[in-house]
Amino acid sequence: MNTPKDDGAAALPTAQLAVNRNDLVSGLKHIKKFAKVRASQDAILTYQQGQLFIAVGGVEIAAVAVGQWAGEGRVPLHWIFALPEVVDPAETMELVVRGGFLRCGIISAPCKWLDAREVQVQLPVGAGILDILRTARGHDDQTLEASGILRQVNEARVKRDELITRAAKTLRPLGLDEQRLHWLVEERLRSLSEGGRVPSE
Repeated sequence: MNTPKDDGAAALPTAQLAVNRNDLVSGLKHIKKFAKVRASQDAILTYQQGQLFIAVGGVEIAAVAVGQWAGEGRVPLHWIFALPEVVDPAETMELVVRGGFLRCGIISAPCKWLDAREVQVQLPVGAGILDILRTARGHDDQTLEASGILRQVNEARVKRDELITRAAKTLRPLGLDEQRLHWLVEERLRSLSEGGRVPSE
């Protein structure tokens, strides 16, 4: 594990977030349980709509966060796992990308940083609607457009809304309206990101 270097300490941060510690600790447990990882693997960190997303080994978790993080950071997974053990137990954990390192408290690790315009999001081969919607989680439309998949994502969103509207007409007598069905779909996508399996179509 590395320590901060003086030459980066004075530079303006590339990205900075205050992350909810409980969310992060809970999410890391999901990764340890569900992800297929190697000791040398990197974790991919992105940020959207008030949440830090960490993806590794086919699993993505989210933690409430506040700050600026316009891009994608890659750091060693073992460093992320060590954070709750070596950083003071505060309600939030400050993550700062500066000078090629991701710092948290007095510890740091090398960070490969890509600006938002450089981030590439790839869909699985033969992706169905669930794969597409799951892949789009944690990425804004600018990133999806730069990756060449925004059209497919928008088509999947439209199809999702059409399916929910049709289902709501059938299920309304059971108290399931469109808002409730949207929530159920989002919960399903979150579950899939945390290690669930996409059913065959």
